[in-house]
Amino acid sequence: MGAVLGLEVSRLARNNRDWYQLLDLCGLMNTLIVDADGVYDPRQLNDRLLLGLKGTLSEAELGWIRQRAWEGALTKARRGELVIGLPVGYVRTRDPEATEMALRDRLPRRYWIGYNDLLVAFGQNICTPVSPRCSTCPVNALCRKVGVTSVR
Repeated sequence: MGAVLGLEVSRLARNNRDWYQLLDLCGLMNTLIVDADGVYDPRQLNDRLLLGLKGTLSEAELGWIRQRAWEGALTKARRGELVIGLPVGYVRTRDPEATEMALRDRLPRRYWIGYNDLLVAFGQNICTPVSPRCSTCPVNALCRKVGVTSVR
């Protein structure tokens, strides 16, 4: 017999599918689940129901957190205060206006709209301001990596 220990074990999974896989595995391996509220045996119906409820509430809380963060970003965007970082390494400036001017000096005018769409999406997904994903970047070999201190 074994045990999975944690303060809030329902936080071990990001979604209910992962949580129920953990419950099933613990049930098959005769493993108890222990958290600050008690000791649970996933083979027992009442314990499994309670653990399922804990997992459902945990997933709901994560959804509420994501929703609040998204609503905060939308509120900032409506006020004109939302700042989305461009990919790091191409230019180094202190504010968005200086970044725009530096990019205008380097990029041909006829491509500005297309570049804008590409750079914003690229900056949000691959070349993030904190810990960019250089290992998956298609232009990694061309990038000067200005200001980059850690990469993924």
